[in-house]
Amino acid sequence: MELYESMGFNANPFSNYSAEDEWNILSKIFVKPKYYATIREDLIHGRSKFIFGDRGVGKSALIYFLKSDFDNDNVFSIVVKSYDSVALKNNEKDFLILVIRELIDELLTACDKQKNLLNKLNTADKRCLSLFFVSFASLLQKEEAKRLADGLRNRLLRFGASYAYNKILRPLLNIVLSTTTQTFAVWCNSVQNLPPCDERTYREFVPRLDEIAANESNLNSRDFDLDSIDVETLRKVLDRLAKIIKRLGFRQVVIFFDKIDEYAKLNSKIPDVSMFIHDILVDLSLLSNSEFSLVFALWSKLRKCLQEDGVRYDKTPAIDITWEDAQVREIVDRRINYYSAGDIRSLADIFDDSASSVAEVIELASGSPRYAIMLLEKIYAEQALIDDGDKVFSNTAFRNGANKFISDFDYYTFYAGHKESSLQRVLFLVFKLSSSIFTVKDISKVLKKSDQTAKNRISVMKEYGIIKDFDANSRPQKYEIIDKRLVYAMNHKIRIDE
Repeated sequence: MELYESMGFNANPFSNYSAEDEWNILSKIFVKPKYYATIREDLIHGRSKFIFGDRGVGKSALIYFLKSDFDNDNVFSIVVKSYDSVALKNNEKDFLILVIRELIDELLTACDKQKNLLNKLNTADKRCLSLFFVSFASLLQKEEAKRLADGLRNRLLRFGASYAYNKILRPLLNIVLSTTTQTFAVWCNSVQNLPPCDERTYREFVPRLDEIAANESNLNSRDFDLDSIDVETLRKVLDRLAKIIKRLGFRQVVIFFDKIDEYAKLNSKIPDVSMFIHDILVDLSLLSNSEFSLVFALWSKLRKCLQEDGVRYDKTPAIDITWEDAQVREIVDRRINYYSAGDIRSLADIFDDSASSVAEVIELASGSPRYAIMLLEKIYAEQALIDDGDKVFSNTAFRNGANKFISDFDYYTFYAGHKESSLQRVLFLVFKLSSSIFTVKDISKVLKKSDQTAKNRISVMKEYGIIKDFDANSRPQKYEIIDKRLVYAMNHKIRIDE
């Protein structure tokens, strides 16, 4: 029997701590954060939003719950979370193309589910939508055709049939590739009951017609020449597309941007992330367009840098997602209750020493539901090693799991945006301190350096958000370590700088 069965669960409640992995049960375990009703109402009325929060606070969970909520309330929404097609700077055009494509893909899915959905549109809107479908969705068709061509070519060449390929198959494949867009246009016309786009509709967005041939050396061609189309034209396309979607009967169009700061190419560097999203965040004409709502879920450490780079929070309101300890406890309790089919109602019910253990779990979570679950996963693993037939977590399992959580915690990601070598020195300094409350002299003694060097190190720790002034009126000035995980490491002499 597995440990979770012995404890009374139908599955391990602590094995997942990502909203994407629990999309199907989110409605059962989600706890609405403060201002949820305000956020929801603003988005429905076309008011864009910046949502800030620390990592692990549940920004993705909020987005996916909002999307689920909107899906049930006739609001058309998409979640953008892959940015490989976006340049690292000077990229507003790339962002707009990405958004339009995601909207088109979602709309095609909706049309597939509701066969008569597009019948609500007039002829002008249908021609316009036909243009958008062909221009922004046909690239997928061409890429699929190229994969087919490559596969057939490689197979023939592997068997020495180069003559057959060059003389017979290659011309045939070129014809297939060159007619991909035309084929997709026919699909729009027949399957989706859309009239083909005419020159008048095209000229509404592009002053001149460009005819681009699709072949093996030019497989990324679109009906829109995206190299020459400017940002203003793409804004116009997005505006018109949103209006068309709403004419289909949807209340609003909401576009979520998630995990921008986790994009691998940015390496969690605050200046690089800020530069990456700068152009789209300072476009007030885009952000103020009430035909759609843009929602940016952003790491809280970006807030100051973005403001310094010209982002206007007075024009586009920013909301911070935070959790009180009692709310983190409620989130964990709801998860436990769900995974036990209501038999286990509280975190306290799964610990030997319930009062102190629960308090320490919540303290080490530091306002993060994700970190609370990650800690409980470590405790669960330790209990399984000790006795997988027990019904509660023992004190030994708790302590071993907590120690493992602290030693394995990714401090370099949590405090990302600074040089690792500098952070490593700070973490080693914390390890050497004897109290979470200290003075300049205490730092000097640990470093065996001058008071000025100690003050410089304290400034770095403040910049990282690791410490704060303990009592501004005390003399000498005292400082306090904010992060309870660092305090735990210090008290239990756990090396975290290695």
